[in-house]
Amino acid sequence: MQPTLIPENLKAAREAMGITKVEAARRMNIPQSSYVRYENGVRKPTHATIIQMAQVLNTSAD
Repeated sequence: MQPTLIPENLKAAREAMGITKVEAARRMNIPQSSYVRYENGVRKPTHATIIQMAQVLNTSAD
């Protein structure tokens, strides 16, 4: 099963690390505007992007 992004979980993981949206986007090597759209649920990331986000945020992609 392919992982899907739950915006609330993305925000919670970022906040648990104590980093800003700007810092999260920088660490993920994606534009800040894209990250904000993912966190707000406006845009859906690719499977590869979800995996990258999970690695950066030290969490599971599941």
